[in-house]
Amino acid sequence: MSLTDELKQVAQRFANDPRILKLLQSEQTLRLLTLLVEMPDRFGALSVAQGSRFAKNFHLATKEDVERLERRVADLEAQLAQMQSRAGQ
Repeated sequence: MSLTDELKQVAQRFANDPRILKLLQSEQTLRLLTLLVEMPDRFGALSVAQGSRFAKNFHLATKEDVERLERRVADLEAQLAQMQSRAGQ
């Protein structure tokens, strides 16, 4: 039996337990479960914000800054190539 199957069986046993059903009806439990579901998003947003603040404080380029600069350099190179081809004509 795989781990997934075992977890499903355990979850079914818990779901059928009247104590668990009563606990799940509690407003506090529902708030806690909602908070647990939201935690990965909250931590992700927090880490992005902290990373951006750190980069700004230490004058470091972020990934977005590098990507924006790469696009700008590519645009400038294209403009230069056009100017050179016009000058050569």
